[in-house]
Formats: sequence, structure tokens, C-alpha cells
Amino acid sequence: MRKAIWMFAATMMLFGAVSAGQVAAQMGAKDEPKKEEPKKEEVKKLDLPWTVEECKKGMKKGQSVKYKSVTKAAGNETVAYMVQEILEVSDKGYKAKTTNLNAEGQPEGDATEEEKTWDAMFEGLEFTSADTKVTEEKIKVAGGEFECKVYTQTKAEEGSKSTNTFYFIKNKPGHIAKVTVKADYGGMEVSYEMELVESKE
Repeated sequence: MRKAIWMFAATMMLFGAVSAGQVAAQMGAKDEPKKEEPKKEEVKKLDLPWTVEECKKGMKKGQSVKYKSVTKAAGNETVAYMVQEILEVSDKGYKAKTTNLNAEGQPEGDATEEEKTWDAMFEGLEFTSADTKVTEEKIKVAGGEFECKVYTQTKAEEGSKSTNTFYFIKNKPGHIAKVTVKADYGGMEVSYEMELVESKE
């Protein structure tokens, strides 16, 4: 519906501009000089603070991380935990096991195992100069205090808007200290926060 209204308004504006131009031409008015359109900045894909090679060197069998997540929506709050353990590391990639826990720390469902190639390690983490601002910040979470590269990404789609903030630990390739998401879906606000509570080398 909103899209239809926008298209109708744009069409009316276009016809209005054409009619005004025709009238001006008939009255012998001089053409106005064309204004130069501002140059659009080139959109660039942003690199993460560390490379895949750096992550590859730092990842070892037996490492694990534990995260706490808090989701708030429609007046409800849900607390959960996730533990991820590295089972295997090879030249091709790695294998990890993920266990989900409830607020009391009890397992929920069966643990899942997933294999990933190094090339696919950062799937889903895509940032560009058009939607992301990069800063630096020292933050303290349950799992420690870390110097982070902070990527704040704002996305807007029809009927929704979200701001996602990722705190990448500068000296620990592949590790994230915290993630926050604030979204508005047509007037319904949702927030999500995930922070590192424990890591084992």
C-alpha cells in the first residue's frame, strides 16, 4: 500500500514537471540551466578487523565460548545461553558443536554439529560503507574486558528498520565480545543482546 502511494505521488510530480515545462516553453521563457547532480559515493565492502588466515592460526581443537542472550519483544523477556566448542581444525576448515541452554543453564534440545570451510567462515557478516560506521571502543562484559572494533550497521526495508552493532575483539581473531540488535517492525520494537560470558582456550 505504501509503495503504491509513493508511486502515485512520484507519477503526479513527474506530470506536474512536464506540464510546467510545456507552459514555460509556450510563453517563451528561457530554459533554466541544468543543475549538476551530486556525485554518489562509491559503496565499498568493509573488511573485518581480522583475516581468515589470522582466525585459522588462532583456532584450536577444544576451544569453547559461552554466550548469554537476552531478547525483549512485546513486553516479554527471554534469557538463554549458547555454548560453542571446536571439535576439529584442518587446512580445509573446522567443525564446531553448538549447545543451547535455557535461563537456568539446562540444555534445550540436542546439540548440533556443523562443518565450515575457511572461505565460508564469515558468511552473513557483510558490511558496506553505505550502511556501516566503524569505531573503536573498550568494553567490559561478563567474559572480560576487551579492546574492540565496533561495526554499527543500520538497515531500512519497507515497514522495518534495524540497527545492529557488533563488537569484534581486536586481538582475538574470530571472537566477538557482544552483539546488539534494535529493530522496529511496523511499530513493534524488538531488542536482542548477546554477550560473551566465558571462553576457554
